[in-house]
Amino acid sequence: LWRKRDIRRREWLLPFALVLLTLASFPDTSRDYFRYLFDGEMIRLWHLSPYVHLPAEFPLDQYSKVFDNIWWTHIPSPYGPLWQAIMVLINAISANHVVYGVIVLKLLNLTGVLVCARYMYLITGKAYISFLFLINPIILLNTVGTPHTDILIAAALLAAYYHHNVLGRGVILGATGLIKVPALIFMPFFSRRWRDFWLVTLTTTISLGVLLIVLKPIVGFDLLPMLQANQSGGVSGTQSLLMSSLMPRATDTTIFLA
Repeated sequence: LWRKRDIRRREWLLPFALVLLTLASFPDTSRDYFRYLFDGEMIRLWHLSPYVHLPAEFPLDQYSKVFDNIWWTHIPSPYGPLWQAIMVLINAISANHVVYGVIVLKLLNLTGVLVCARYMYLITGKAYISFLFLINPIILLNTVGTPHTDILIAAALLAAYYHHNVLGRGVILGATGLIKVPALIFMPFFSRRWRDFWLVTLTTTISLGVLLIVLKPIVGFDLLPMLQANQSGGVSGTQSLLMSSLMPRATDTTIFLA
């Protein structure tokens, strides 16, 4: 039915209500958001790198006391310096208060959801696609309900796809890679010709370098520990479904060297 007509104005009340409901809900589909917030505390208050130090090294506080029996407490942070800079900002805004930090994270993820919905409409010209996206319970529970980095990566990739300017794409993709490095695996799919591929690759690489220089005074991390940490927690780490299936006896170090 939606393929034959546009969404009526009153029907948008449904996604609006569902978004408000999940925004007010308690995040319970994962505890990743505690790691996000703890990284912000570690950088801003402890002046330590989450790519070198693990949550278990610190005395119990409002974040680390909920880290029991979570596998990712035993690996460095897999999130890039841009995401860490955002967490530092959230830690400052929330005054290192966990409840306020979760609220700000939820609002950030809500922004990502709305940006995704907007670009879906701009790309397809069909409102029902955005409508279905906004009423999808999996999307809402794992973004607005329980904050995750993925929705911001998705929003950035959709923006890069919509904006055909090579320079703009490179900047967006570079920023996305500094949220989480494995997002860069999508870079080859943003070019129709080899010439465009090399231009996008060049602008993305330059953007990565410039952003790393800009972010260094805020997060101050060396590149090698950051890349090793991302390998441990990213798509090519032993904790990932892909690598644990292909190389069940490998270590994080052997995968990084490979």
